[in-house]
Amino acid sequence: MTFTISTENFYLIIIIVLMAIQIYQWTIIQKCKSEIDSIWKQIHVLTINVAAEILKLKKETDAEEKTQ
Repeated sequence: MTFTISTENFYLIIIIVLMAIQIYQWTIIQKCKSEIDSIWKQIHVLTINVAAEILKLKKETDAEEKTQ
């Protein structure tokens, strides 16, 4: 018993496999994109908190210098 695949069917199978790989890669890229967006949001919040703390410390030192 011989199993033969025509050229058209072979190309169709290759196209389907490549499409499946592309869909898988697209989902992975979307997950990475959401993780990167989350990291940027965390960096944004951290930067704001650090800047606020620096301003607070500067105001405290300025107040101490005025009282001396």
